[in-house]
Amino acid sequence: MNFIAPEQVVIYFIDFLFLFYGLYALKTAYQMIIHFDFHSSSALQYSLEKKNILVSNIITFFIVLNIPAFFFFLYFIDSLAPTVPGAMCAVGVLNSTPYGGYLVILKVINLFLLGYWFLINRFDLKTYGFIYTRMKYWFLIFIIVMLFFEIILEVNLFDSISPTKIVSCCGSVFGGEPKFFNNLFLDLKDSWSVLIFLLVFIAMLISYIFKKLKFYGVLSIIFLVVAIYSLIDFFSTYIYELPTHRCPFCILQKEYHYIGYLLYFLLLTGSFMGSSVFVLNKIIDYPTGLKWSKISIYLSTFYLLVVFFYVISYYFRTGRWLSG
Repeated sequence: MNFIAPEQVVIYFIDFLFLFYGLYALKTAYQMIIHFDFHSSSALQYSLEKKNILVSNIITFFIVLNIPAFFFFLYFIDSLAPTVPGAMCAVGVLNSTPYGGYLVILKVINLFLLGYWFLINRFDLKTYGFIYTRMKYWFLIFIIVMLFFEIILEVNLFDSISPTKIVSCCGSVFGGEPKFFNNLFLDLKDSWSVLIFLLVFIAMLISYIFKKLKFYGVLSIIFLVVAIYSLIDFFSTYIYELPTHRCPFCILQKEYHYIGYLLYFLLLTGSFMGSSVFVLNKIIDYPTGLKWSKISIYLSTFYLLVVFFYVISYYFRTGRWLSG
């Protein structure tokens, strides 16, 4: 196992905690799926109901832990850039191995899955008869498997980082060189992405105003993708004030006032709350869906205002637009 920096110990410690309690949760999930019977008054049923509360608290703890851990992971990867030849930010570090891009995407997916489970669990504990118990434990098994894959990718990522291998960073990765990130985000040559970004946001706003909540939930997922695309393609150039600098990770650095952490928090939280309206539409009631949509549209609007602030402020300071 390759230890690069002290912060890596923190990440591995969190992984160890998950492995330890995750195995217990897997065992409990199997017991709940096979033996749980709300109408039974047996000692086994009483034990299972106590375990249900315990597992709920364990998973809630991991959700609370995973949110700052995700941003800590981004910070740590970005801090490794000086130790990897050619890397100027997290892109270079992630791009130095075959696992980096996939790991970041998997971490985001797992955060959303854990969040969905937390919401399902809340509704299950409030309903008479715990009617969602078996469903949520089948879902929990799937999430734990996904988290195991995340840990495997994470270990492989750190083991593959070499302090002697010269890597490509954001300038070439998002400038046309056929690396993972560039293939993933297609061709970043023009600013059509900002138009698509605005159209999706307007569609979200209209669907919220007219209370089309399921449609709003679908649009929230699309908004997450196009917002990241447009951030790389268009808005990041105004944050860096350089038309050739397109990078989703340099905005996490001190030189740019760590604005990336705020942007990703707003974007991920807003998209999660909005997508939950669609993903959990069979479980939640209308007032709850409306409340989540309201939180989502507020966060998404705040994100839009922040990124456009950089565009407008640059124009007022210089009297011109950037062109790549």
